[in-house]
Amino acid sequence: MKEFISRGKRNTEIYREIFRAEPDNYQTSSKQLKEDRKIMANMPNEELLENYNKLSGEIKGHYVEYPFDYLKDQSLSLKLLDKEKLVPAINFV
Repeated sequence: MKEFISRGKRNTEIYREIFRAEPDNYQTSSKQLKEDRKIMANMPNEELLENYNKLSGEIKGHYVEYPFDYLKDQSLSLKLLDKEKLVPAINFV
């Protein structure tokens, strides 16, 4: 079982490095999520392909960690003047 868990952890690290996959435990706030998206958008295709070629052979199976901490630090509460409070709820059905 320990080997299975460590394999999932390593697969997750590989996917994070190659793809900056979402959702990911590393992305605990929208700020971090935006940073990851910015990194991926600015990364040259050659570098993406190089990372893929270097690390993809280490992926074993399909197991990855479940993203329990994804956006855990993000507040989902509405602010006083958010449009969702100004528009009747029937519009969101």
